[in-house]
Amino acid sequence: MPYNDKVLKSLDMALNYYNSSLSIINTAKDKKVLENHFWHVLSELEYTLFVLSLMFNKEEYEQYLPKQNEMEKNNTPISKLLTDAKQSVINNNVFEAYKNVYMARYYATKIYNLLRKK
Repeated sequence: MPYNDKVLKSLDMALNYYNSSLSIINTAKDKKVLENHFWHVLSELEYTLFVLSLMFNKEEYEQYLPKQNEMEKNNTPISKLLTDAKQSVINNNVFEAYKNVYMARYYATKIYNLLRKK
């Protein structure tokens, strides 16, 4: 399976877990279920970042990564970031895909950490 196919499959899985977590957010009796969904989202995003990173060297992509303050000011939904990442992969724009997945992972990590604290 070529890299692009692996990345698209992983992004689809992350998006499915994310959407599933949104659908159970108000009905989950056990917060561990919701926490587990976000763990899966993060797992897929980490894998996606790894596979994308194999397509270029570190010096190339570091210049494209958003800074911490940029990510904190950005309010793009995770689902939009993942959808944009998929489109970037389809268009062979690896750097843009990496940036979107990187930001989605940042926000998903924040949510996961909040779930773990409650």
